[in-house]
Amino acid sequence: MNQVSDYMTRGVPALSAVDTARAAAQTMQSLNVDALPVCSDGRLLGMLTARDLAVFAVARGLSPAHARVGGLMSVDPVRCFDDEPVQDVWRRSRGAAQRIPVTDRRGQLVGMLFLGDDAALP
Repeated sequence: MNQVSDYMTRGVPALSAVDTARAAAQTMQSLNVDALPVCSDGRLLGMLTARDLAVFAVARGLSPAHARVGGLMSVDPVRCFDDEPVQDVWRRSRGAAQRIPVTDRRGQLVGMLFLGDDAALP
């Protein structure tokens, strides 16, 4: 059975909880992504999405130069493990397109898994 590690993207950049909303938005723009993991010493703390930036920062009138990622991110995000069967993750996600952070069993971020609507899984 194929594991998540067979499908995930390794070496994904991560934000820090103390990064500013502006820095996060600039990183998302430069990487052309709409979501990034937030880590401390490699350990996954949460996820920050472009929607988080819009809804929690812009809508509240927070300064992008001062608002910190830690106050905007989604905590305890859906995640999967690098050694679990990818089919199990697909079933759990109910086929919805998702970017899911991948950790090892110690909670260290090791990659991201994209489950698109048309993912071709064995």
